[in-house]
Amino acid sequence: MSKNSINILLQNIEIPDIVKEKAQNAFSQISMEGKEEHMEVIKYNKKRHPLKKTRAAAIVLAAIVGGGSITAVAAAYIHWSQGMQSKMNVSEEQMIALQNKEDTPLSFPEVADTQGEITVSVAQCLLDDNDIRVAFYVEGYELSNAESPQLENLNILLDGEPVNNYEWSFYTGVDGEEEGTIPNDQAEEERLELDLILSPVDENGKSITDLAGKVITVQMVNFGDTTGTWTLEWILEGTSTVVEKQLHEVLGNSGATVTKVSLSPISIKVCYDFAPAEISDIVLDENGNAVEVSDYAEPPQFVGVKMTDGTVYTAITDGGTYGYEDVEASLYVAEISLSRVLDPEKVQSLLFLKDELPATEQEITEDQCYIIELK
Repeated sequence: MSKNSINILLQNIEIPDIVKEKAQNAFSQISMEGKEEHMEVIKYNKKRHPLKKTRAAAIVLAAIVGGGSITAVAAAYIHWSQGMQSKMNVSEEQMIALQNKEDTPLSFPEVADTQGEITVSVAQCLLDDNDIRVAFYVEGYELSNAESPQLENLNILLDGEPVNNYEWSFYTGVDGEEEGTIPNDQAEEERLELDLILSPVDENGKSITDLAGKVITVQMVNFGDTTGTWTLEWILEGTSTVVEKQLHEVLGNSGATVTKVSLSPISIKVCYDFAPAEISDIVLDENGNAVEVSDYAEPPQFVGVKMTDGTVYTAITDGGTYGYEDVEASLYVAEISLSRVLDPEKVQSLLFLKDELPATEQEITEDQCYIIELK
């Protein structure tokens, strides 16, 4: 369906203004229709520290009409990229709800750059005070069935200043796919999805907040054997509903007290009162020699939530920035990316793991957690 056809359709169907505006914005970005990709997920690291800096889809609008004439009430929604849907475990109802909220964290910047045969464009962006998540499409990058996509380097600036603490990965969507291979239709389509998650910190490891309104610049350097620099720049838009609570919740005998939480649909910030205690460990250096390193002990980790309907989600963290904001004041702060979109207003309680994460993959239960009630 062409953009003109969509405009005619929107003019003849009674649709809320906010939906109409977002739909028109979405279709201005569509240059071609394509198959849905089947891709493999490259997992993010699960933990990042600000000082260590360890964090190194076509857009579719569907109008529902009745019979052969445009007489029924229509609904419109934007279809997220496959990678963002998968990594955020977002339902169709959540996608529609987030799109139609006045304080939506979602935007669809109309940004693209072409160098040679390859075009990189922004598919969508999610934003709150702590996190930036972006899905990009890479078109024209030719791959054989035996290849996996490669990007040599990715650099990010905010308002012209370099920032750290981000990760990116190509999304191929088929769990269990043999590493180094991609599905046949992925190679034929010649369009890849590259996903970025950024919890920005400056050169001193200090978190950068109040992200809306800042200019973000993403530079991608050399795709496989194709040399070049693709630069995409836009103004970050979007806000998120945030539930903020001042607390004084002691976490058992861990020595940690949770003093404040800020929960958005895509991240959570937890402030602890936790006296610093140095611990030592033996690790191997790059030459295989055993060396002693010291670090601070950490408070119990946030691992999940219980919703007002009784549903429990655990193991929903997707990395973040952890560390002391003020050692002398015993102020420890964790800014955590979520791997699931949440409605902050429907979170009943927060779950903090009592012990270390299990060595083997297994579901975390409420019995293994300290529970902080929010309602």
